Amino acid sequence: ERHAKNNLRHLEAHKKKNAYFDVFYGDFNDADSWSHCFMAFLVLRSNISSLILTVLFEYPLMQTLFLIILDGAIIAFMLIQKPFTTLRGVFFQYYFETIVLIVHICTFLLSWNGEPSESLKKGACTTIIYLNTALVTGGICLVSIDIHEAVREKITEWKRKKAEKNA
Repeated sequence: ERHAKNNLRHLEAHKKKNAYFDVFYGDFNDADSWSHCFMAFLVLRSNISSLILTVLFEYPLMQTLFLIILDGAIIAFMLIQKPFTTLRGVFFQYYFETIVLIVHICTFLLSWNGEPSESLKKGACTTIIYLNTALVTGGICLVSIDIHEAVREKITEWKRKKAEKNA
């Protein structure tokens, strides 16, 4: 118990010392080690994706199939472990993961053996372009929301300090 209290005291001191870094990890659920490691899983998936793209460059069907499997694994992990504590974090992570999965499905259809039809090519490529736009727009929205929250929090803190000073 003494060890747990000591760890909690160190954690609180670390949080206070690095308060501005909370924006990077504040949405994550620390209930268990699996949820706590979600960022590591995302980085690992990114590295595995890069490895798949470089090793299997001559086999686009296998590339996209493995990427779809990785996307599905991340979505399944999110459904099972619930690594986010805020609705905003959950929404945006599912938003981004769904877009990436649909893009990989489109590229899978394009890489299918044989020559895909013109309508399939046009539809898949158009979908990828629109999803890319949605991905960038969603990222801008997320950053804008975070900036708004940070500014609002600072203004509220400033007003509170000013009211305390006047009182």
